[in-house]
Amino acid sequence: MFVTIVPQLRTPRGQDRFTYRTDLTLQIGELVHIPWRTQQKIGLVVEVNAPAHPRAKAVSTTTGIILPSRYVDFLLWLATKYQISEPAAL
Repeated sequence: MFVTIVPQLRTPRGQDRFTYRTDLTLQIGELVHIPWRTQQKIGLVVEVNAPAHPRAKAVSTTTGIILPSRYVDFLLWLATKYQISEPAAL
């Protein structure tokens, strides 16, 4: 399964969302650990069953934290309304 994740960091060239693969059962709003270069970062799952990507890395683990869907919707609205990146809204 592939998921779309917004990493909690400053993203390159304004790209906010990245595709990762996973065997875990994840849901929208879940915080997960993802590989980012040579480190592990935290990311927010914003889409499940995303289109496959041939170079997608695997999600490392979950944090056990799931943000309420209303809060996730608010963060995405905030990014759109104030024209900031999604990671900055996080």
